[in-house]
Amino acid sequence: MSSITEHEHLCVARVPIFNHLPHAQLEQIENLVHHNHFAAGEPLYLENTPADALYILHAGQVKIARSSAEGREQLLRLLGPGDFDGDQALFTDRQHTAEAQAVAPVTACVLYKRDFQQLLQTYPAISTAVISALATRIDELETQTTMVTTADVATRLARYLADQAQAQGATFTLPMKKRDLADFLGTTPETLSRKLAGFEKNGWIKQGARRQITVVDAAALTAPE
Repeated sequence: MSSITEHEHLCVARVPIFNHLPHAQLEQIENLVHHNHFAAGEPLYLENTPADALYILHAGQVKIARSSAEGREQLLRLLGPGDFDGDQALFTDRQHTAEAQAVAPVTACVLYKRDFQQLLQTYPAISTAVISALATRIDELETQTTMVTTADVATRLARYLADQAQAQGATFTLPMKKRDLADFLGTTPETLSRKLAGFEKNGWIKQGARRQITVVDAAALTAPE
């Protein structure tokens, strides 16, 4: 295991649950945190195992996916540095409904539920931040579910590209491989490629190397047909 850098040491300060706390309190929280490293392809946790920890990513990339009734993998989220997962299990006894797997080598801060619950006795205000984070996560999942079940593939893709452009700028790199994006949007890689090519032909986007996308006409891209 590599040594812990000062920046990594303060990784709890990177998430909304803790970033409102004074530095001295963050230092106390760090005393409870475990710094773990995961190789690419290694699971952080498995589906149907006890959910008993909060994972905060310091470096790397993690995909959260679950198996459908047909045995097909459904990508739920892709996490990068500063993102976190497992907050939904900090208050309840439950099992993971999905699997978390390192896409690239990962360094994560891990705070176990037993330690977190002790932490709440010292800093009860943290519970409000966790509830807020959970509400945001629920809204995001509801939005994704609604989009997948009610919108066609072109609309789902257009909304996704528009959201990325708003967050990253008109030119951005897709944060996941196209086959993973297809899975995330509930379609096939072939259909995704066709829709991207169609958007480009219409002059709405430009595709570059290494998953680079430029949104040329956001209004046309997201305009209802």
